[in-house]
Amino acid sequence: MGLVRFTRRAVDWRLRLGVWERVWDSVRHVALGPHDTAMVDGFTTTTVARTLIDLASVVEEEQLEVALEHALRRGLVTVDSLRCACERAATRRGRAVLRDLLDERDPSYRPTESAFETRLRRVLKQYGLPMPRNQVRVVVEGGRVRRLDLAWPALRVCIEADGDWHRSKEQLAADHARRNEIVRAGWRPLVVTWRHLVTEPAAIADEIRGTLEQAIREQSAAREVCTATPRGQ
Repeated sequence: MGLVRFTRRAVDWRLRLGVWERVWDSVRHVALGPHDTAMVDGFTTTTVARTLIDLASVVEEEQLEVALEHALRRGLVTVDSLRCACERAATRRGRAVLRDLLDERDPSYRPTESAFETRLRRVLKQYGLPMPRNQVRVVVEGGRVRRLDLAWPALRVCIEADGDWHRSKEQLAADHARRNEIVRAGWRPLVVTWRHLVTEPAAIADEIRGTLEQAIREQSAAREVCTATPRGQ
């Protein structure tokens, strides 16, 4: 159904309406309603919304959030449709975890573009940092539009997620040119690599926190100068 795959053995869904749920080494019987199933290539399976609810009871929260973001990004579900599905599955174990993730996403929320960005957001949350906006569009010189992975628009601070994949000299040059455009547009970009995120999340959080605090200090100082300068000067 288009959901992200997991490395552990998959949950096996069978039958209709009353489904036999095989979760690794256990089998449980779960009653499903008409809104919980769909036909895919001639097979009856749970809907994406119902599958996410059931995943919430058998995977870690980080894996669930990766699957949630993947489904939102591909347009397989919406936040509102998932809320309705959660209400219908009121007694389902793990539903509260999914509801908490949904509560963090308002109607204007844009999904992340990758599992990398989702994990980075979780690190920011873990270390008590303010949550950024995803996929912020900015206009740079020449009227070109650039999209920032994660950003705090009020502070003009953004994060570029660098996946560490092998790139040609031309691609590297294009990345540097793009980053320079963002700087000239008044933004302060921070580059975070996957390797750094996995091995040193605390260091990344400290660097981001320091950058945000510096941006706040500079804005406060600028406001004080504006306030202290008499009109006409």
